[in-house]
Amino acid sequence: MKRVRSVVAWIIFAVGIPTTLIFWEITPLASLIGLKSDLLVGNWESCALYLASTLLWLTWIYGMIAFVHDLWRLRHFTIGSRHSFGFRRWTAMCAAAVWSLLIANHATVAATVKIVNSNDVARDDSKLAKPQAEIDSFGNSSSTPLGLSTSTVLVTGMFQYIQSRRNNILRNSAPHSQAQALSQKSQTTLKELKLASIATSCDDIRSAMSALIEDDLSPILASWRPNSTPRAVIQRSKFKVVAPSLCCVPLGILQGEIVLLTLASGEVISVNPDENGRSHGVLVHLANSIILETLGSGTNVVAFGFVETELIVAKHLSTVNSAEDLVGQVQPNGSFRSTIVCSAEQIPMTLVNYIRELGCCVVTASTDVDADVALMRTQLGWIIQPTQQVVSLYGISMEERNAVSRLVSESSLPTTVPAVIDQFAPPKDWKVIVRLLGPVEVMTRDGKPIRFEKSKSVELLAWLTTHRTRQSRSAARTALWEVNVQDASFTNVVSDVRRSLGRVLKLEESQEWLVRTLTDVLPLHESVTTDSELLYSSVHRALSFDADSALAELRGALEYVRDLPFSGTNYLWSDSEGITTQLTLSVMTAAVLASQLYLERGDTEGVFWATGRGLKVLPGHEELLALRMRAHALKGDLAAVRAEWSSHQRAMARDVWSGGATSPKLDDLCRTLLQSARQNAYSVSE
Repeated sequence: MKRVRSVVAWIIFAVGIPTTLIFWEITPLASLIGLKSDLLVGNWESCALYLASTLLWLTWIYGMIAFVHDLWRLRHFTIGSRHSFGFRRWTAMCAAAVWSLLIANHATVAATVKIVNSNDVARDDSKLAKPQAEIDSFGNSSSTPLGLSTSTVLVTGMFQYIQSRRNNILRNSAPHSQAQALSQKSQTTLKELKLASIATSCDDIRSAMSALIEDDLSPILASWRPNSTPRAVIQRSKFKVVAPSLCCVPLGILQGEIVLLTLASGEVISVNPDENGRSHGVLVHLANSIILETLGSGTNVVAFGFVETELIVAKHLSTVNSAEDLVGQVQPNGSFRSTIVCSAEQIPMTLVNYIRELGCCVVTASTDVDADVALMRTQLGWIIQPTQQVVSLYGISMEERNAVSRLVSESSLPTTVPAVIDQFAPPKDWKVIVRLLGPVEVMTRDGKPIRFEKSKSVELLAWLTTHRTRQSRSAARTALWEVNVQDASFTNVVSDVRRSLGRVLKLEESQEWLVRTLTDVLPLHESVTTDSELLYSSVHRALSFDADSALAELRGALEYVRDLPFSGTNYLWSDSEGITTQLTLSVMTAAVLASQLYLERGDTEGVFWATGRGLKVLPGHEELLALRMRAHALKGDLAAVRAEWSSHQRAMARDVWSGGATSPKLDDLCRTLLQSARQNAYSVSE
């Protein structure tokens, strides 16, 4: 029996240790490289981890050599345990190494494993990887870039980019417009982008990025951990003239810290190309991050070798299709502006040196260039040259690029005016109103607020009132929770809605606020309405009324408007399903119709009131601004016309997405109104 235990223990030692370490991608070479790099940068916590793994490998190697040596001597000679080549207490040393590596750092290793597999999680719907707790890992050796949703800064920027494109379309919308619905795949993509953007705040990392840009002696590569200051990884050469920093972008994860890349004029960053497209995903991430971080900074970005749909569209971005076009684009043309060249194609060293001499920063897929920082893909993963550190890079996979491209394309579709406008009439004897045109609230008809014990209760009511045709339990659970929840959790929310509404308002004995059924259907009582339904109904009734009655109807509807729909909430379903967009268009329709009626009557104060209600929801709406300018001209206040137009100019200048371009419609209107006023004044003087 003792022999059996000895054999089992030996098998566990000989097979279990290397299998476990290799499964976690902690090879002997990776341990030595990690130990060397941590000693150089002074990361003592990770250094202890790599030291423990190195000792464990040495123990295993020594044990295997001792076993083979003793087996050979036992085969040819007769030896006892006292003459064994091995040592008696090797198990104690092995146990100590195992404890220091696997027990003390179990949480760290577990986090690393999650990040290594972050690209393989939940790819069935939108192909976007789920966010992972990458900050707690110590740097894995996987050559597969981290998923898009792990790059918080880029995800937040992309979400803002999509919102800005949609807002530009809404600003040009006509009355009674309707937004084109997103496909189911794009809805899922938008929902995941919003979820990733609100999961982690970017304020801390953006502060660190700003500090690196403002520092004249900032390192070209720095690592940063929350609630700390950036730590230098690669300093700029002392023999080079340090140029002002152009931008700072997140690059990846290095030993549990986010790597920040600071770009300056005359520097070259190279990414080792490969055949499976992983390096291209890294370059797409870098290019989009650079485009976002240089918005409004006066720096141009030139992209070469990228598909048009892979990059964010911006005023300061130029795309070229050949090396000759690239040379022509970066050559000075009178006024010098800093330029960053992002190339997904390999370009010759002579061309790279020429572009560098012009003062441009180059990010390229070339390998035979004299790069300040080179990212090399090896069997250990991505290696930073010249420090030989293993880093996990951010990237955007092909599936993620296609999903985001589809979402951007569908979000850019113009609004349409239907030939037949649907009629909807909420009940005249409604008792409860869910206020959506601003912060979400639930009130009785006489203005008494209704309080709920659970926050999800208000969201459930908001969802039910905006999904009248498909009020089901399964759909509500899917919309309100991104993860599977127990039946008891959803039942408690439903019970809280019934109990809270019943405590304030009593129904007849045979009626309930949420009807109990034995099916999936979850009917809401018909006496519950929303302010958006009341506004929508008032707009359509006003179309058949005379001017006075229509104004009274529209003014009453606009009284419900307090702020942007769903203001102060993070409901994922309201944006992804286009409900927020459609409610915004309904408010614009009511505001434009009321303002036109006021202007026809010569009531300029009414125009300012109605347009103010609409601009509170969507600042910069062109038709509302035009009506305000016409009202000022009607009063003869030309200074106010100029002030309104100047306010629009300043707003566009602050909008980094618009590039400072003002509305041609408002420019022409301002010119026409001022010219007409001068002609009238000249006629009077004659």
